[in-house]
Amino acid sequence: MSVLNRGLDDDFVEALNREYERGGSWWKGFVDDKELFLAIRRNYVNVYYRGCSLLKLKWNGAILGETHYKYLLRPKLTNGHGAYLDVRDGRVDFPVKKVGDFFVEDLIGINDLKQAAKPYAETEKIGVHEIVSRNWNVLDVEIAFGESANLSAPRADFAVLRKTEKGENIVFFEAKHFGKSKGALRAEGDAEPKVIGQIGRYADLLRRNRKTIIDSYRRVCCNLWNMSGVNERNPERHKLLHGIVDGSIQLHVDEEPELVVFGFDADQRDGKNWGAHREKLKSQLGSRVHFVGDSKNFRCKAN
Repeated sequence: MSVLNRGLDDDFVEALNREYERGGSWWKGFVDDKELFLAIRRNYVNVYYRGCSLLKLKWNGAILGETHYKYLLRPKLTNGHGAYLDVRDGRVDFPVKKVGDFFVEDLIGINDLKQAAKPYAETEKIGVHEIVSRNWNVLDVEIAFGESANLSAPRADFAVLRKTEKGENIVFFEAKHFGKSKGALRAEGDAEPKVIGQIGRYADLLRRNRKTIIDSYRRVCCNLWNMSGVNERNPERHKLLHGIVDGSIQLHVDEEPELVVFGFDADQRDGKNWGAHREKLKSQLGSRVHFVGDSKNFRCKAN
């Protein structure tokens, strides 16, 4: 099995475009919401919000989707009698005929889905979301190098496009929250922080699978450029995708992944306990490690 396989069939893209252009389209709401990130997989699409996959769309001659029931619980009830249900003889008296009072039934209610997802968003994933939503050159998120259902498969947090003299580099990033990932960022004495080994494994996968990764993301770029609404989100991105699609811009893989560390204040950044660990990361990664207190402030270089 390929280490990375991305791209949608043309008929899937055409079906999504028809749905986007239909009056009252539920899909148009997802595409036009700039807080959501559309990630293209192998003939399916994941829609992410704060690291939560709100919706997975597949193609089987028709657009089929699935979402986790926990995202369907309405954040505000409209049933007129509040959040409490009667209990009789140990059983909840759930008004089945009014299920729509409690659960989102129509995916046009995107804001309800987003509100319901917030409690499940992990701190580190929220930081990645802040980065992704503020950088137009992000190409992919939650990148599993292998079968995506395999939770043990190595997975980078996001990938961006960066201009070079030869074309566009696909640059992969690992993101770590300072407070939540201390075990990965720190190592005593001469020991190597775990994150260095993690990035090294990514680098090895990138070196051994360069062509497959380039071919896969070329298909992704073609899909994104051809998808109604998606191709209009950002003029710079649209122009760049067009150049990749028509072959005037070549894709390459940057075989040296980068690390961004966020979620710390000035005292934590400059503290004696952290200083030695920070310098160790800098000595190993050089300019490929980025320390930003607030993830909202991180900008992924586009050139």
